[in-house]
Amino acid sequence: MVSASVATGASGNPCKNIPPFFKGILCRLFFRMKRVRSNRLLEKKLSFFIAVLAACVLQIGPAHAAEVKILKYHGVINPIAAEYLGGSVKKFNDEKSADLIVIMLDTPGGLDSSMRIIIKEILASSVPVVVYVAPSGSRAASAGTFIAMASHVSAMAPGTSQGAAHPVAMGGGKMDKTMSKKVENDAASYITSLANQRGRNA
Repeated sequence: MVSASVATGASGNPCKNIPPFFKGILCRLFFRMKRVRSNRLLEKKLSFFIAVLAACVLQIGPAHAAEVKILKYHGVINPIAAEYLGGSVKKFNDEKSADLIVIMLDTPGGLDSSMRIIIKEILASSVPVVVYVAPSGSRAASAGTFIAMASHVSAMAPGTSQGAAHPVAMGGGKMDKTMSKKVENDAASYITSLANQRGRNA
C-alpha cells in the first residue's frame, strides 16, 4: 500500500482545498507510477490522469491543457541536486509552464546548504510540488526527509523509507557536544517549522 501525506491548512497553500477523494486517487496513481521508468506509455497515461485531477483541484479552465512536470533524482543531495531540483522548480514557476510538479526521489541525504536551496524553491512555488519516494527500494533519508516534509504532497511507493534525519559532520568527523547540540536543535526547529507550515504533525 502506498502511503501519502497531503499538506493541509497552510496559509497560501495551493493544495489546502484538496478533497478527500483526490487524496485516495492520487495514492493509487503513485502506486502505478513506480513503474514509469520502464514503461513510457504508462508514464504518459499517468501524467494525463494526474493532470486532469490537478486541473479539477486547481480549477483550471477546460481550455487549459494541464501540464505535469516529472523530475527524477537518484543520488546525494549536493549542489548539482540543488541546481537540478531547485532550479527546475523555479524555472517551471517563472515560465508558468506547469500545473503540477512531481519529484521522484531516491537519496541517502546530503548537504544541508543544498537541501535548503531546494526547500526554499519548493516553499516559494505557487505550483503544487509532490515528492514521491520511488521506485521500491528507494529512500528519502536525512536531507531527503526534510525535502519531502516541505512538499505539498509527500508519498512513498511500497518498500521505501524516510527518516534518519539526524545531522552529521562532513567527512565523517565528530562534532564537540556543544556544536552537536546546536546543530541538532537547529535541524529539529527547521523540520518542525516545515511540518507546521504544511499542516503536518510536528
